[in-house]
Amino acid sequence: MNAKLSSLVVSFMLVMMSVAAGAHTMWIEVKGNGKIGEAQGVRVFFGDYSWGNPTKTAKWYSDIAEYVLVLTAPDGTTTELQDRSKDSVAYESSFVPKQAGVYKVSFSHPVKDVYKDKKLTYAAAAYVLVGKPKDKAVTLSEGKFGLVWKDVAQKKQVIYMEDGQPKANVSLSLVKEGDKEQTYSVNTDSKGQLVFPKGLKGNYLLELTDSEKVYKTEFNGKEYEFDYKEFTYQISL
Repeated sequence: MNAKLSSLVVSFMLVMMSVAAGAHTMWIEVKGNGKIGEAQGVRVFFGDYSWGNPTKTAKWYSDIAEYVLVLTAPDGTTTELQDRSKDSVAYESSFVPKQAGVYKVSFSHPVKDVYKDKKLTYAAAAYVLVGKPKDKAVTLSEGKFGLVWKDVAQKKQVIYMEDGQPKANVSLSLVKEGDKEQTYSVNTDSKGQLVFPKGLKGNYLLELTDSEKVYKTEFNGKEYEFDYKEFTYQISL
């Protein structure tokens, strides 16, 4: 393939990816490291990540503000973070770590209203590392998707999973915060580990999507033809 044709193929792929990704979704933002006894903030956003300007909470779609945020402590116990405040663009919760290890925060929310011909489910997850964990591995998962770190201190070394198995040699969508021009791709190697393109800097959103065509199924009194699920994870490079 000559250089000109190769350039055209890359440009075409970027255009197609920008169509597939970059739509409105929900995501979680946390500080990656915390301390025992100090409150750790958790913020939940909605909007198009590529805009760099989240949707105002007053304009959030349907009932998505009713998501349930779950905290999983290092010992496996779970708690719903019910107390939360909102500012103009996000809802904010917090928790106070009482033990060293990895704390996970996550939600999965089936949206009440069918959007056009789609039933929507938004899911997101993040983790906070507190002190020195005994178990260095962590998994964030939802539905068919999973992200696995063998060592949580190495935050860029993440394995992509589908149905519990590493997914080798696939390309995933990586949306840069505030970059409306294009969506980047991130590939997995032969072992399923994400290989981030050199030179990428800033905040990115990994958007994992699954859209299953169904035969005119009904949800809350309205028919839909696609069961659309999205799982997001924010990463800083």
